[in-house]
Amino acid sequence: MFGDTTSYYPLLSNVPVDAPIGILSDQELFKISIQIGSNWQSLARELRMTPAEIRRIERMHLPDEHGFAMLLDWRYKCVKLIRVHDSVTALANALETFGRQDLSFHVLMKYQNDQFCA
Repeated sequence: MFGDTTSYYPLLSNVPVDAPIGILSDQELFKISIQIGSNWQSLARELRMTPAEIRRIERMHLPDEHGFAMLLDWRYKCVKLIRVHDSVTALANALETFGRQDLSFHVLMKYQNDQFCA
């Protein structure tokens, strides 16, 4: 599930971890951000982002970039802390609670297909 050129360093480690491809790739997160639109703050709260993190995104990015920036920040944090499977599950659960069962289903099916085809 890993592969593009962006690397992250897990907490307490100097060994880089490749950025995810598939459902957690930049391209897929961008598609999700378009679907959530201006309601990104509600999804951010479902993904357990703090008010300070939300404010930082608002300060540092243009309004039409907020949702994508939030998902990238969330992914960056997740890749450092938990397995890809758990990250995908957390995103799908947050999207379902957020009221976007269609996106939740898409995330789970895309992840399953990526696993099956890998």
